[in-house]
Amino acid sequence: MVRTAIPGPRGAALLASQSQRESNARAYPRNLPIAVARARGCFVEDVDGNVFVDFLSGAGVVSLGHSHPELVATAKAQLDEFVHGLDLPTEAKDEFVSAQLRMLPAGMRDHMRIQFCGPTGANAVDAAIKLCKTATGRGDVVVFSGAFHGSSTAALSMTGWVGQKERIANPMPGVHFFPYSYCARCPLSLDPDTCATNCVAVLENQLRDTHGGIATPAAVVLELVQGEGGVIPARPEFVTRIRELTRELDIPLVVDEVQTGCGRTGDWFAFERYGIEPDVVVASKALSGVGLPAAVIIYDERLDVWAPGAHSGTFRGNQLAFATGVEAIRIIERDGVLDDVRARGEQVRRRLSGLPARHRHVFDVRGTGLMWGIELADPRTGEPRGDLAREAQRRCLDRGLILETGGRAGAVLRLLPPLVVTEDVLDTALDIVEDALAAVTPDPTVKARIPLETTESVSAPPAAGPLLARAARMPSLRAKYGPATEWADVPVLSKDELNTAIEELLSGEPDGRGGAYVYASGGTISEPRLSLIPGDMFVPDILAHWQPLDPHDVVVNLFTPGRLWSAHYFYNAVAAASGAAVVPFGGLADDELDSWIDFFQAQGCTALAATPTTLKRLLLHLGHSGRTWPALRKLLWVGEKFDDATSALVAKHLPEAEVWGLYGSTETWVIGWNTPLCRPDTVHPLPYQYVELRDGAILITNTHERCVNPLLRYQVGDVGEFVDCPCGRPAAALRVLGRVDSYFKFLNQLISPEELVGLACGIDDVLDAQLALLAPGTTAERLVLNVRSTSDSRPGLPDRVRSHVLAGHLGLGYVVSDAPAAFEVGVVDELASNDRTAKTPLLVITR
Repeated sequence: MVRTAIPGPRGAALLASQSQRESNARAYPRNLPIAVARARGCFVEDVDGNVFVDFLSGAGVVSLGHSHPELVATAKAQLDEFVHGLDLPTEAKDEFVSAQLRMLPAGMRDHMRIQFCGPTGANAVDAAIKLCKTATGRGDVVVFSGAFHGSSTAALSMTGWVGQKERIANPMPGVHFFPYSYCARCPLSLDPDTCATNCVAVLENQLRDTHGGIATPAAVVLELVQGEGGVIPARPEFVTRIRELTRELDIPLVVDEVQTGCGRTGDWFAFERYGIEPDVVVASKALSGVGLPAAVIIYDERLDVWAPGAHSGTFRGNQLAFATGVEAIRIIERDGVLDDVRARGEQVRRRLSGLPARHRHVFDVRGTGLMWGIELADPRTGEPRGDLAREAQRRCLDRGLILETGGRAGAVLRLLPPLVVTEDVLDTALDIVEDALAAVTPDPTVKARIPLETTESVSAPPAAGPLLARAARMPSLRAKYGPATEWADVPVLSKDELNTAIEELLSGEPDGRGGAYVYASGGTISEPRLSLIPGDMFVPDILAHWQPLDPHDVVVNLFTPGRLWSAHYFYNAVAAASGAAVVPFGGLADDELDSWIDFFQAQGCTALAATPTTLKRLLLHLGHSGRTWPALRKLLWVGEKFDDATSALVAKHLPEAEVWGLYGSTETWVIGWNTPLCRPDTVHPLPYQYVELRDGAILITNTHERCVNPLLRYQVGDVGEFVDCPCGRPAAALRVLGRVDSYFKFLNQLISPEELVGLACGIDDVLDAQLALLAPGTTAERLVLNVRSTSDSRPGLPDRVRSHVLAGHLGLGYVVSDAPAAFEVGVVDELASNDRTAKTPLLVITR
């Protein structure tokens, strides 16, 4: 609640006093001009009575919020006993050491030592470098561009921020900077889809090369998430390869967890999320939980070659910090704080992942746990826009939200709330952030909804002549397109018209199909329909742009072989072309999931190919069963749009997995592709798929010379809009918004509610009918057809309706044959209504 202008009169007086008497190096008050009176939990009150939500948290220090009452009580009690202890043993210190070691992964606890440093993170970084140099006898240090390790002379020498050190002569020698995995702005100007993480390859090649120019270093120092550098999480492969390299060359790996440690990412330390064990862990900020200074390094005992007194510091024995640090861990474990951090992090991901599509200056949104960044940039040049970030920061402050900026040019809005922030407070803060961005970036990336009877595309239309000549092979299309000569005259092609043309093509001369591969599509109608694609299924063309697999991958192919599915053979071909191994499995029954997951894990499977619906079912099972699948790092999908709910499940249960998608339909085959850097519902059309939007509906024309189906302005059944994709590719992408009709997915099949209701109402005893889809996308998904009967209906109506519907709708009959209990028929007195209309053929009930 903001009562005054910022700053208010009393705050302005204190700020003026500060500017007259304190160093010119002061930083935070310049962009956050407030003077604090008090703070509790997630809230800060200034001297003028303005109350702010605090998403700075003392730069990540007050992890359990300001002045947590239990921590304050603990500090007061310790204050009466003993405060300053140098490195003398005390009960408070011993309990603190035990608690910190206990929070390490089990495999590390018994061989790690702890050294208490000066009170800041920079002191601990200095100590870590001193330790590694002493233990190895070497002098050089490897760090990464964008890093921030502190402001002491040694730590600043290892920091990437040139502006902070360009006026300081004679920094610590022997520091070598290497590229970090900042894929949004690749330091090597490569495409992250195909680069094979070459940023780490630079380091590998340099250190392994006998003529690389760098002697084996004393340490490699790494942030798992670069905080001050712009909230940039390292890619998993980048981290694991650095760990493998440092083990191979016997180089101590130091992870700087000053900001990421103590629960900030949803694990006690961020390195746990990457499945590695470092040699040295640097921790500071949130160790006490309440803002009392402390800093430590936790390191492998094999490095403990220091002589007595080799590293000391007056303020390394803060008994208050030790006592509150123990109490903070007790509270975190008691209250399930780490689980809450993961849940709130997923809440942020859901809320903010769509920002690049709504605001053209939002370049990237990234983060993990409760550590997030929103990067702003010029949409034309990609240059960071620190001015917009500062303006958004100020607008947030005026609305009652404290947050900081960082990264290149200060263009990243950084969200660092206390770990105990509630769902409601987080939502309120994110509302303020979104409003601020809307104010400072008024031009949306997404174009306005297309007016009725207008058509839009992002490239010039293809030449109409050759395509019309191809279509003229089918009598029905020859009549349809006969008058057309120019592209503007080509009419829209409907699903029924296309299927009629395909039937004509199939009944004609084989040469007319060009050696096509014939496959059947099950799902949307009462009988199977055939469609045609070339024998290679366009795999070479698709892999020229979309390369999700590498030779190290083992892929589980969950598309069912035969049974009307061609995607199974497609993904086998993708795996073969990529040099990956494949487990060509097929569908999974619910009662078999655990045993097959065990099998897949035993085979070392790293990737999984399925529809979004199947992926959702598997992810829900992982959640319900509490199982994990850490080796599964790639999820490949094809078909309908990948919705936000499935994205949320991936982030929750497979947070390190990359999602690679192909959007298309049976008739069009693959229309476009996306990568882990894209929005899940946004795709990049293949060069030969010409995409138009007519009244928002997606039209597809396939211009490939080997295209078999006569696809000219074919209406696929979805609506969309053209957007700039957050991956940064310059060409506009296609965002798929959903169905233009009422079709819905049930057990991975596309169903028309009107068609099923019509079949039910075809029985004389039925007055009216309605469908209810229960628990969609879960293992408990089922479809209920409720009917109202006539007063003189004959016995056995539910069984008669069920048999009639399944006989009349082969698509539904196909899936129900494998799951009979998933389809029910009931007799009711009244049909239900939903919030949108009192009369609807389909109710979706999520439970």
